[in-house]
Amino acid sequence: MPVRPAWPAHPAPVLLFMLVAGACRAPTPVPPVAAAPGPGFMLALEDAWAEPGRAGQGSRAFLRLASSATVPVAVAAVRTRAAAGVRLAGRIDGTPARLAAQGGFVIPAGTGLRMGPGGTWLALEHLAVDLLPGDSVGLALAMPGAVTLVVRIEVRELTSAGVPGGGAPLAFRPGTCAARLPRAGGLPCPA
Repeated sequence: MPVRPAWPAHPAPVLLFMLVAGACRAPTPVPPVAAAPGPGFMLALEDAWAEPGRAGQGSRAFLRLASSATVPVAVAAVRTRAAAGVRLAGRIDGTPARLAAQGGFVIPAGTGLRMGPGGTWLALEHLAVDLLPGDSVGLALAMPGAVTLVVRIEVRELTSAGVPGGGAPLAFRPGTCAARLPRAGGLPCPA
């Protein structure tokens, strides 16, 4: 279910975009955002899920972000109320990747970024709560132009086949996503 955006106090026009995860494999496009790089910029989210984890320990979140932008799109930070910190971890082109929670990452122009087992992932550090299969966790991805994409992803077990949910292929699960502007006092972070 979409989350209603909070409008900024200043009069500058800002277009917001919404992303609704459906129960299908095809990316769900996001309408253009005024602050995004280039006209007709589209961002699609698919195959988003997180591994189970215990409070005080860590977990991993996996997703695919596809971009139609003609220039790379920076994600300045990823935040969640479910963990004390979020960082990019894993391997990029064979090189260990470890970016601080506030360091961000880049979605390549015209293609996108895939985070999955064996590659890169979002490391959820020092969980505030237990993440159990069937639960959901919210992530807030801060992008240029004071735009934040807020997504909710399902917690699923990773099977020996390297995919969640009993060897079934990666797929969307019903959930909610929306983009909104930060409110006074910082980024909105879902539970």
